[in-house]
This record gives sequence, C-alpha cells and structure tokens, in this order.
Amino acid sequence: MSISSESSKIILKPLLICCYPESGIFPPLEFFFNHPYFSNLEMVISSSIEKTLKFRQWALKCPVHFPDESDSLLNRLEVFQLVIVCPLSLNSLAKFSLGIRDSAPGRIMFSAAAAGIPILLEISEVPKDDSPINPHFFKIYRRYLETVSGGTIIPFFFDSFDSSLQKIIRNRRSLNNLPSTEGKVVITRDDVLSAHSAVLPLKVPKGSIITHLALDEAKALGVSIEFD
Repeated sequence: MSISSESSKIILKPLLICCYPESGIFPPLEFFFNHPYFSNLEMVISSSIEKTLKFRQWALKCPVHFPDESDSLLNRLEVFQLVIVCPLSLNSLAKFSLGIRDSAPGRIMFSAAAAGIPILLEISEVPKDDSPINPHFFKIYRRYLETVSGGTIIPFFFDSFDSSLQKIIRNRRSLNNLPSTEGKVVITRDDVLSAHSAVLPLKVPKGSIITHLALDEAKALGVSIEFD
C-alpha cells in the first residue's frame, strides 16, 4: 500500500479507534503508526481490548487512551482531522448505526460524525456475500453499514486503505486550490460538491445566502454546514 507521489503533502493528525474484532484477528496496526501522511497519531481502545492488555504493545508507539478518558478526549476532538476505526467490531457498527453511545468507540464516532470529521471504517468483520452466517444477521449488519455510510463516513478494507486516503488528500488539495468561500455572498451547489469531495464540512461566512439547491445537496450528501 502506498500513496502516490502526485498527492498533496497535507499531513493529517488522526485518531485511531481500536475495537476488539469478533474474529479475534487484528490487522497490522503498526502500519498507521509509521504512515507518511500522519503526524502525532493517538489511539483510543475499547473496554474489551483494555481487559486483554493487548494495548501495551501499541503504547510504545503512540499515546493510548482508555475508555474512561472519553470525556477529556471528546473535549479536544477538534484537534483531529481524521478518525480511523480499525478494526471495527460488529458490536460497534450496530451501536453506531442505532445511535447507542454507551461505549468509548460509540461516543467518539457519533461526536466525530456530528462535527463533520472524516471517519474511515475498516469493515473486514462485516459479513460478505459468501460468509457462513445466518442470512438474517447478514442482512442486519449490511443494513447497519449502509445506514452509516455516506457523507464524511467512508468504509474501507485494510488492503485498500491508502486508495481511500489518497482520494481524501487529492480532493482536499483540489479544494485548497479553489477560491475560498470567505467573503462570498451566495453559497451554491458547487461549493457543497467541493466540500463533499474533500470529505470536509462546508464553512460558510455569517450573513451569506445559501441557495435552496445547495441546502438540498448538502442534506442529500450528508455535508455539514458550519458558519464562521
């Protein structure tokens, strides 16, 4: 996995949320610790992982936050430009979809989504078409995934992570090269589409007029609008 040299040199500060996968198989998380487009990565672990002490190996690489630190982490959530959930457990997926916030991953994912922070969900635990799982549960979890996907929330498989990240970086660079909305009187659908492509909230100066078409597009695409 590699990022194209054509991509922007934008460096992101990510928050890595680590859930305990139902399969018990963890992807090589060290990949994120050494990623060339990340700086000062921090991790938060689920209660299940805290009990296993597995976090000790990661604590040598980056700050690791425990579930009881959720409040302090939420208070500074704005310092992160990206949230990565890897691995995403089926339990956390269900809670995220249903709006249940009784766990550290659930609370942080919900708050990040509300703040318009891009969220990348690693979905290897989600049943595939050929999974030997009860068809009823297969439909349920696929529906959960469909419910949360869209807007600033992007599912990915570990092997394709860089292609998902590259799209965000490329679109963010393109957005940076576009004229700023600062000082604009009218915000149009094109402004919404640019923000959506970059997986960013649309920042709008106070007093601007947002066209009905722009508002409809923002609602359809899940683009949050923030007034400066």
